[in-house]
Amino acid sequence: MPHPSPKINERLDTYVARALNCSRKEARVLVEQGRVIVGKHPLSKNGFLLKADSLVSFIQNSSDHAQEDSELVEKITLRPTLVREMGGIESFCSKIHEDEDLLVLDKRRAVHCVRQTNSDEICIADALAFLNPKASENSPNPLEGGLVNRLDFYTSGIVLAAKSRESWEKLHKLFLSDKVEKSYLALVYGRPSSDKALLEHYLELKKSAARVYVRDLAVENSDTPPADRPDAKGQKVTIEVQVEKEFGRFSLLRVNAQHLSRHQIRAQLSFAGYPLVGDELYGSKDKLADAVKEGFSKTGLQEGYWLRALELSFTHPTTGHKTNLSVPS
Repeated sequence: MPHPSPKINERLDTYVARALNCSRKEARVLVEQGRVIVGKHPLSKNGFLLKADSLVSFIQNSSDHAQEDSELVEKITLRPTLVREMGGIESFCSKIHEDEDLLVLDKRRAVHCVRQTNSDEICIADALAFLNPKASENSPNPLEGGLVNRLDFYTSGIVLAAKSRESWEKLHKLFLSDKVEKSYLALVYGRPSSDKALLEHYLELKKSAARVYVRDLAVENSDTPPADRPDAKGQKVTIEVQVEKEFGRFSLLRVNAQHLSRHQIRAQLSFAGYPLVGDELYGSKDKLADAVKEGFSKTGLQEGYWLRALELSFTHPTTGHKTNLSVPS
């Protein structure tokens, strides 16, 4: 019996559970074992978002399929040779700071931080392995190459990597403590009613969902929450926004925060009425080209949205000195 086609932006583990009629827990195990093939490559990331035309197949775990396993399943590894073939890291990131403990890169748009498959698509962790052949030893997940923070595919800006496991542990603990000040620039539709605004919401993270959900604090105790949002309260989150510039129907906002969860900026801005331009997952009806026509100066923008991790500020865990990192806007 043929398997059903994936839905647009359906999580890999959700699709596997639906296609094989198994629990999501069982589906996640299959994905993590490398027994789910997307296209020609196994994927081990449960949250990978499928396209409607994604070709998904499954490898049976039996001796009858031992040859199939050896031929089709190849362990995902960092590929620094791709970076070498490209002549270095400059086409997709640049080095902005380095000391004995950490390395900071400026990530370009439309680049993954961590490798999803063994395809020829480059990622930031490949760059870390190119710069340091032992980078895979610097974080619990070897595929992260020591990365302490990650940015979404279309988000550009500062990514921080540790140069040793000890440094990673210190930096990871620092990020979890909310003692890192973060500043972003976001291109949005519309603008807040005032030049500065504080956005406070509840954020609900659901493992089975491609997106996150936001609830207004004022309706948090409602017995009948909107049908498209989960019933749980979620996590209270806050961001500060400030209007930097306007382009007709669009605005460039500075977004400041000390704690950020997955998709938080994208979800909160959309819920407040000014979604990122081009962010279809969170309700944008406009394209980046529309903002360019109205004066946004960035060129070469086609798919996706424009969000830039502009600044990080924290106390260096080894030296104790205040560390301020920034990239050009």
